[in-house]
Parts: sequence; structure tokens; C-alpha cells
Amino acid sequence: MLKISLEECKNGMVLGKSLYNASGDLLLAAGYRLQDKYLQRLKILGYSNIWIQEEGTENIIPEELINEQLALQTNKAVRETAEMIKAVAQIKGETKEEIDKSLKEGDRFKDIIVVEKIKSVVNDVIDSLLGQPDVLINMNSIRHKDNFLYQHHLDVTIMSILLANRLKLSRFEVAEIALGSILHDIGLVVVPDAIANKGNRLTFQEFTILKEHTSYGYNILKENPRLSPVSTHIAYQHHERQDGAGYPRGLKGENELPSKKRLNQPMGTMHRYAEIVSVADTYDTLVSPRNRAEIKAPDEAIRILIRGASTHLNKHVVDALITLTPSFPVGALVAVIEGPKELLGNKGVVSKNNRANLSRPEVLILYDKDNNRIKPFLLNLANEESCKIQFIMRH
Repeated sequence: MLKISLEECKNGMVLGKSLYNASGDLLLAAGYRLQDKYLQRLKILGYSNIWIQEEGTENIIPEELINEQLALQTNKAVRETAEMIKAVAQIKGETKEEIDKSLKEGDRFKDIIVVEKIKSVVNDVIDSLLGQPDVLINMNSIRHKDNFLYQHHLDVTIMSILLANRLKLSRFEVAEIALGSILHDIGLVVVPDAIANKGNRLTFQEFTILKEHTSYGYNILKENPRLSPVSTHIAYQHHERQDGAGYPRGLKGENELPSKKRLNQPMGTMHRYAEIVSVADTYDTLVSPRNRAEIKAPDEAIRILIRGASTHLNKHVVDALITLTPSFPVGALVAVIEGPKELLGNKGVVSKNNRANLSRPEVLILYDKDNNRIKPFLLNLANEESCKIQFIMRH
């Protein structure tokens, strides 16, 4: 299979992975031969990428960290929670003052979240992930306009679970982190869509409102006593930074291993759970932003996280992410930019990750430098030290 942008899809191509709407209903099943009218409909629904079956790529199967059904169940639980919060909030304006006024009566949010249902699906996600050996953070989810927030919650939760496990936190601690991360951005549901969906080109006033989503989320979640306080603080703190440059309270980190419990944590410091989710959230926002024009390739996102380690992000969590995250995920389209003359400009799809060196995968070459289809052949970068590849960005 090959992941391509919707703009590149043509009539007659075969869908590689099934597509669903935000409610979990099947839109198009894998194996369906695409038609122009359905491609237009997918554009309207806000899809930007899909998986297709292409001759020669039959054995390239993107890694599914959790099965399709569990992902749909988890997204549905988060969506139902979001819809309940929005209905109870009854936001009647788009200014900070109007939103604050609507949320002033915190009692309205008491016990509105179906915590046991969310805990159930989250525990299933944990069991699924921790039951697999040597799992990599190979994120391949497909997002569209209506499921974007819910899929972001799920992907950040998956990464947070894997990071916490790599950092040797207990099963109980992993569960608390997962419960907080699955709801970490829930405050965005009361932020006007025009602001929440705009991306990085926000005015000062718009950014001021957007930053409040951390406080909104925390104030809503803390009214639900079946959620542990440390889980609710993940929503509050996931945009704080090690150097105190984050928001909403300018907390600082200590760059300690998150597995190290702090019995007397100094005032004004981040909770170790939030430090883990912060790294996962930052990575996911880089590789899957709402505004596709701002997307970063996975290898570039990793470099950005490395630059922010110690100052913005907990260095131990960033190190853990590097050991778990391929620079070029399976299914990614890449081009050879350095190496033997006969290979320069060739393009192909990543077919297998090299666990010994996540920046040197195996690539199935499909096209020459002039984009002509050629007889496929494997290029194993672990054996071709002179070769360098580059992610081909698809917006």
C-alpha cells in the first residue's frame, strides 16, 4: 500500500484501507475502486490523504498499533464526551469574556463525563499496545475534518502509553497517563471552530483564546471526581515548558526521569505525567497539524524535538521518543537524494523499518528520476551507507 494525497488520487485507483466518518460508520471499504464523485465527496469531508493499493506494493502493510475496531470505539467515546461538554457549555459568543461567562458555573459539568466507558476503552488500548513486543511509534492514521480532534487524542494517547512504558513507569501510572492524554485537548471543544482550526496563523487575540483551552479543559474535568487529579492536570499542563516559557501558568520542569516520583514536588513545576504527554502532543502536532501547509516530515519533527530538549521538553522523554520513532514510517514516499549516480532521484516507498537504526529503512524503489515506473527493486539503506533519502511531502 501507498499513502498519497487526495489531490493525487485518480479515478480507478483502489482504496487500500477502509474509510469511516466521525461516528464510525463505514464510508468506503478497502478494495473499492475509486470514482471521481467519491473523491470529490472525500475532499468536502476534509480528507487530505488516503491509502491506495498499487501494483508492486501489495506486501507493504502499514503497522496498525491498535486494531481498527478499537480505534473507532475509542474515538466514539471521546466524541460523545466532547458533544456532551459542548451541549452543557452552551457557548453563546466567540470572545474570551463571553466564553468565560458561559463556563463560570462549573457545577454544570459535574459528573457529565462517562469515565468508566472511557477507562474501559483506554485500558483496552493499553493492553493491546503493551501486549506487542518491540512496538514502534509508526503513526499512520487518516484524519478528516470531523474526526481530527478525536484522532489527535487517540494518537497522542498511543504515543504517551508507549513512551511511559519505555520509561519504565508502572501499569497503574501508564493508565493514569492514558486517561489524562485521551482528554488532554478536550477544552478545545468550547473554543470557536474558526480559532481552533486555523493553525499557527493566529492573531494575538485569537491565540489568547486558544491558550485558554488548557484551563477550560482542566476546569471541566476537575468537576468529575472519578478522574484522578493527576490525570486532569495533564489537560492543564501539557503546554507548559521546562524553561517556564509555556502556558497557562508558566510552570517549569526539572528534566528528571518521569519514572522518578517526586514526593515533595516544588511549587511551580510540571507534573511528570504532563511532561510525557507534552512530548507526544508536540510531535503529533508537527506531523499532523490542522493546517496541512504547516506539516513536518517525521524526520524533521524529530530534529525539532531534539532542539527543544531540556529547554522546552523533558530530555529523557525526547530520548525515549527517538528510540521508538522511525524517521521514515512504513508507507512513506521517499526520494534518493545522495548516493550512486544510477540511484539519484529514484523514488519509492518505505517497506520495512530497520530497528537497529530507525533512520536507515528498507525502500521499495518504484520510479526513476523522471517519475517513470520501473521494475521494483529493494534498496536497503542499512547496506548502502552512501545513500540518503528524503521524505516526499504530500499536502
